[in-house]
Amino acid sequence: MNSPKHDIFSHTIQEPEKKWIVHIDLDAFYASVEERLHPEHKGKPIIVAPDPKKYKRGVVLTANYEARKFGVRSAMPTSKAYELCPEGIYLSSGFKNYGKASKEVMDIIKSWSSKFVQASIDEAYIDITDIVEETDPTNFLRKIQDNVISETGLSVSLGAAPTRTLAKIASDMQKPKGITIIYPEELPDRFNDMHLRKIPGIGKKTFPRLQKKGLSTIGQITKYPRIHWRSSVLLQYVWDLAHGLTSNSLSSEGYKSQSTSTERTFGEDISDPEELKNILKKLAISLLKDNIKPFQTLSIKVRLSNFKTFTRSKSFVRYLTDIDEELIFESIFEMFEEFLKKSNSKFRLLGVRFSNFKGKSTQQKPLTDYFQ
Repeated sequence: MNSPKHDIFSHTIQEPEKKWIVHIDLDAFYASVEERLHPEHKGKPIIVAPDPKKYKRGVVLTANYEARKFGVRSAMPTSKAYELCPEGIYLSSGFKNYGKASKEVMDIIKSWSSKFVQASIDEAYIDITDIVEETDPTNFLRKIQDNVISETGLSVSLGAAPTRTLAKIASDMQKPKGITIIYPEELPDRFNDMHLRKIPGIGKKTFPRLQKKGLSTIGQITKYPRIHWRSSVLLQYVWDLAHGLTSNSLSSEGYKSQSTSTERTFGEDISDPEELKNILKKLAISLLKDNIKPFQTLSIKVRLSNFKTFTRSKSFVRYLTDIDEELIFESIFEMFEEFLKKSNSKFRLLGVRFSNFKGKSTQQKPLTDYFQ
C-alpha cells in the first residue's frame, strides 16, 4: 500500500501531477561516437583517452560497455585502464565530432516534442503529457529510441516519470538501450530498496552525512510521514522526490554551458615556478581565444605529484573579458603562489576555468543546497 503524501504543515494529502516527463540519455556517448567513426572496432573495448603506449599520462574520459566489463571507468588514469584492459582500443577524435553527433540526436528528439530541454551534450528532457493519450507511454518511447538509433547509429536509454529527477533515475535503470517507466501509482513503493546514492546529487560528500543518521535507502525515509523529517530540508526533498512531488517543469532556455575550462597533464612532473606560470598563462590565453562571453569567476586546478588535487577560485565584482588579460594573469599567479610556497612541490597537472558567464540561464539548484 502506498504511503500517504502529507504536507509538512498539515495533513492534506498531495498527489503527483499527472505528467509524463521523459529523460533521454545517450549510452556511453563519446565511446559510441568513436565506434561510429571507426566501425572496424565495433564490439571491441573502446576507451576514450590518450593511448598509454604513446603518452605516459592521461585520464579516461569514458569507455564503452565492453571496456567497462574489465573495470575501466571514467576519470581513471590510463595506466590503470591499460592494466585492467591491455587489449583496449584508445581513441579520441575531439569534441568537434562529439558536438556534431550531439546536434544530430538533439534535432531528432526535438522533432518529437516542442517542450524540449537539452541538459548536457548527451542528455535531454521532453514533456509528452499532451502528446501521449495512453496511460502507458512505452510504445511512444520505443519509437523515439528506434528513430535515434536508425538515423544516427547511436543508442539511447529513456526514462519516463511524473517529474524530471525521477525520469533521470529511470533512464539509468536499464542501460544500455533501456526503456523504464515509473507510474504515479507505484510511488513511493517503487523506490523502497533503492540506495540513496542513486539519487542525482547525492554523492560521496553528501551520502556519508546521511549514513551517520543510519540512512542508506529511500524506503528508510518514506516509511515515515514527511513531518518526521522537518529538521532536514534534504530529507524532505528525498521524501518529496519518492512521492513524485518535485519539479516537473522544463525551462524554455535549454542547455547553456556554465563554464569553460582547459587543463594539461605533464609527461614528467614539473617543479620550476617560471615554467609552471608560463603554462598557466598559455592555458588562460587559449581560453580567452575561444571564449567570447564575459565571465565573473576565475579558477585554477592543481594536481600534485602525489595525485592530490586542489582548486582555487576568485570572483570579481564586474565581468571580465580578453581586455582584462593582465588582471586575469595576475589573479591566476596570485592563487598559484599558495602552492609554490610549499617546499618540494612537484606538479603533474594544471588547469584554468572561467565560469559565471554574463547572461547565463537560471538552473535548478544543486541538491547540496538542500542539505542542512
